[in-house]
Amino acid sequence: MRKMKMWLSLAGACLLVAGAVACSSSDSDAAAGAGGGTAGTGGGTAGTGGGSSNLDCAGVCGKIAAANCPEEDDAATCTAGCESEMVPVTACASQAAAYGSCISSTATISCDEDGYAVMSGCDAQQTAYMLCAICEPSANDDACDTCTKTSCCTEMKTAYGDPNFDEYFECAFACSDQACVDACESQYASAAALFAAAQACVSSSCETQCQ
Repeated sequence: MRKMKMWLSLAGACLLVAGAVACSSSDSDAAAGAGGGTAGTGGGTAGTGGGSSNLDCAGVCGKIAAANCPEEDDAATCTAGCESEMVPVTACASQAAAYGSCISSTATISCDEDGYAVMSGCDAQQTAYMLCAICEPSANDDACDTCTKTSCCTEMKTAYGDPNFDEYFECAFACSDQACVDACESQYASAAALFAAAQACVSSSCETQCQ
């Protein structure tokens, strides 16, 4: 199960790896619609590098909004964020379209105990999109994001590519104390080690940018 705001943005991808070091967005605003190119729902022309996308942001966000989770943005705000964060990444247009199509047609969306939307049913499509897009520039990137994507891309992709990364991250994300985090690291040792390596890269290569 994936918290939707984080998984629907490149800012969220940066957040996953930079973690406590820093990144420009948090899971509470990662889908906000600042910056980026302009895009028409289901195939507008957009942003970075030109080109077009068949990602149906309105369909995706309508599906999420229909779950009525109290901590999620309304459909219009979600759509603006999707169009500014995902549509402009033309290098990953096919992966984004497949991910969006799966969310719209196949995914099950429900609300977790904290009021966030969580998704099940599109793991393969989501992983393919994130592995493609995690190092791609975004209009909302700050100096920390740019450095992380430029200097630690290999470490980010390696961590995210671990088959247990999602489970490890969701386990740690839900923790409120260090003992809980330690238990998650013990349960998902490989993913935790790769995540730590990515964080170490950010700490050493992007210390100034991510202060």
